[in-house]
Amino acid sequence: MESLVHPAVGAEEGKGPSEGVLSGTFRRLRRNRAAMGGLILLVLLVTMAIAAPALAPYDPIKVAPSESIKSPRAPHWLGTDQFGRDILSRILFGARVSLRTGLISVGIAASIGVVVGLFAGFYGGWVDIAISRAVDMMLAFPGILLALCISAALGPGINQVMIAVGIAGIPTFVRMVRASVLSARENLYVDAARALGASNLRIIGLHILPNVVAPVIVLATLSLGWSMLNAAALSFLGLGAQPPMAEWGAMLSTGREYLRAGWWITTFPGIAIMLAVCSINLLGDGLRDAMDPRLRR
Repeated sequence: MESLVHPAVGAEEGKGPSEGVLSGTFRRLRRNRAAMGGLILLVLLVTMAIAAPALAPYDPIKVAPSESIKSPRAPHWLGTDQFGRDILSRILFGARVSLRTGLISVGIAASIGVVVGLFAGFYGGWVDIAISRAVDMMLAFPGILLALCISAALGPGINQVMIAVGIAGIPTFVRMVRASVLSARENLYVDAARALGASNLRIIGLHILPNVVAPVIVLATLSLGWSMLNAAALSFLGLGAQPPMAEWGAMLSTGREYLRAGWWITTFPGIAIMLAVCSINLLGDGLRDAMDPRLRR
């Protein structure tokens, strides 16, 4: 017989509900070497971004025409660009912009998508139909194309890119949360809470929302790499970070005309984007496996 107890309770015998789930998740995550490698690399990138003012050997936006297009060697270990700016310094400061752009974009998508998905799945009826049709319309466009249209409408700028990429990511969160809520609202503990007089908002907040936290965390982690990649693409097209701001996608764009004379101008920012996205995807895949409820026992 299905229990009336909330599924989070008694996750592991002898431990509190959240403690048991979290400890089991972290234990499985530690056994995943690829995920731990991604986590270590991501922590390293975040640390370098935070410590960029102390680590960067040069001012990332200071122009030095006499040092333009210098190949990688001391004292410019990753070379210089067409304006004589140190590539290493610009990559370090660009990490701050790229990571912040990805985090804020995912925050926008998750915060709106979770709320809308909760209401669509819980109330159903015309609310669900209206939201589902709006989401279907947004999903009819590829994510990068939708972000491109929104960014073009808002105008160039890194803040506009954050909003555009965030809006483009909302449908994914809405559909995932809606599907989880449709399943969770049929459980007996929801009926019991309703019979005890709990309001809809209380049921959503205390009984439905805990069931969607784990998939939201996994989806947000995987969406972070997608957001950073799309933000870099928009900056590459001139809609994101504007000169002289150091941003990985913009660095690729400004260096594409110098591929023969200075291959390092685009190569090293491209490697930075690749490493960041790969580390996030590896961590996201590991979290997805670690949070799989079929593996908790």
